[in-house]
Amino acid sequence: MALNYGPSSFSCNLALKGFDVDTIICPLCSVGGDSRDHTFISCHVASSLWRRIGLWTDIDWPTVITVEDFFTWLDTSNASVASKARLYCIVAASLWWTWRRRNDSLHGVGSIKDRDLFDNVRLSSFSWLQARSKLAPSWTSWLCNPLF
Repeated sequence: MALNYGPSSFSCNLALKGFDVDTIICPLCSVGGDSRDHTFISCHVASSLWRRIGLWTDIDWPTVITVEDFFTWLDTSNASVASKARLYCIVAASLWWTWRRRNDSLHGVGSIKDRDLFDNVRLSSFSWLQARSKLAPSWTSWLCNPLF
């Protein structure tokens, strides 16, 4: 696997700004480069989370390379307005929890386990929808499939 040293590389950007960066390797998997696309799409932690979300939502998530590709797919999906709003909320929670997991790992906190990411995404996205929208179903329905 090639390391991504491009403009979306988190560690390279910090190093260019004068910060002392120990490594440019992904703190989650120690395999890929520490970049936006790797962290949120191709890192085994992220791809495992997307697979679980796909099973939960009964959606075949696209094979994408970049975060932009992912949002293009979301924007052009044929989902209803309610389903699309729920999907965006799930995606936002997924990105947020993946980023938090990355930072915990990077800074040696380790409070979030990979196995807990999916449950955190389900709970956070449901809570966010309940607080901000009338589109949230019951908790039981949400756990079965959030899009129906």
